[in-house]
Amino acid sequence: MSKILVVEDTKSIQMLVKMLLTDLGHDVILADNGQEGFETFQSEKPDLVVSDVKMPVMDGFELCKRIKDNPETRLTPVVIITALDDDKSQIKGIEAGADDFLTKPFNRNIFQARIKTSLKISELNKKLDDSWSVLFSLAKAVEAKDDLTGKHTERVAILARKFGKALGLTDIQIEQLYISGYIHDIGKIGIPDDILSKPDKLTVEEYEIIKKHPSIGKDICAPLHSMTDVAEVVYSHHEKCDGSGYPNGLSGKEITLLTKIVTICDIYDSLMMERPYRKAMKIEEVKEVFTTMKGNHVDNELYDFFWRKLMI
Repeated sequence: MSKILVVEDTKSIQMLVKMLLTDLGHDVILADNGQEGFETFQSEKPDLVVSDVKMPVMDGFELCKRIKDNPETRLTPVVIITALDDDKSQIKGIEAGADDFLTKPFNRNIFQARIKTSLKISELNKKLDDSWSVLFSLAKAVEAKDDLTGKHTERVAILARKFGKALGLTDIQIEQLYISGYIHDIGKIGIPDDILSKPDKLTVEEYEIIKKHPSIGKDICAPLHSMTDVAEVVYSHHEKCDGSGYPNGLSGKEITLLTKIVTICDIYDSLMMERPYRKAMKIEEVKEVFTTMKGNHVDNELYDFFWRKLMI
């Protein structure tokens, strides 16, 4: 039995949807508007959300968007109820991240079949979500090894997502940027603590050990075939545009766009942070250091866009 949240302000339709779902053996929770639905969603954590579009307080589009914008709930399927042949609502629903659409008036058999399909997607997403949760937990464990990093990976993730949106990238790419930013240093879980937090300059041998963390990170991500692009960012975020980076000495177009974006965000946040071997830099100092990296370490055009559009 699955838990399904139905958000609908018309009582007759609300009761009809509830009947059709309970006939399938599901536990149905009701809400009368988007705001109530969102609050109920947060507390009840349903397996599926079925929501009308036009409702008081908060409409179904905003409800869907809030669910899909949260990395922890984005995989919960949301089915939007629309009027027959309401193309505008379907387009807006797609933009909000809706997984499916049901039209009024309902055909009982079609309605129940679509719900079954959405619940199968929910089950698959839960397995995927469990895998991602493990990766996010490992990323947090890496930060816990170094008190001074604070919430470095979270800040990189948020900044990378902002960067992607400003560039007009697709929703999938923006999602990949957020995940990549959050777990880019996950391979440091395999690096000894005394090297990670060493207050002095690393020896040549210690630096070679540090340079293994992208490969360790890639191996951690490898079993998740849906995360190929993310794994590439984890593996290549220390590559440089002039070919002097590691682990493979990639250059120019050999480095993916997503990797170049996360690299810039990682460098920026690292310079803004206090480290064992130096104090946090002021924004003017960060830009000065960044300027020396333009064209060799970081991409020229992305560098200009970063400072012109995001850090003005």
